[in-house]
Amino acid sequence: MSRVVKCAHIQASNAKHDGTPAEIKEAMIQKHIPLIEKAGKKGVNIVVPSTEMQGEAMAAIYDHVKAGDLQGGREVILRVADELVNNDIQAILCGCTEVSLVLKDGDLTTPVLDPLQVLAEHAVKYALVL
Repeated sequence: MSRVVKCAHIQASNAKHDGTPAEIKEAMIQKHIPLIEKAGKKGVNIVVPSTEMQGEAMAAIYDHVKAGDLQGGREVILRVADELVNNDIQAILCGCTEVSLVLKDGDLTTPVLDPLQVLAEHAVKYALVL
């Protein structure tokens, strides 16, 4: 029997930034249903942060990171990520570029998975064998 890994997904939503927290969370869930279902079949339980945490992450992204205040954004994202880790999350997935800018593997006691980093590493490996 495979082990189930709980992984939290932090990202900005395609919903309007001024949408209600419930609208933002619903947009996140609807957008990622195929990913969540596929991951579940592989033993990974994707957890969408609570409405409150998602609102904090959205504020960090829009009010800080996109405005050039990386340190302010980092502080908020770290606070959200720490809360997720304290709720038995075993990995954090950076779901958008802005999160990847302020949250790195090694920042937390649990792995931080950055899809952009993984893609870049694989692209370089692929290019080197051509």
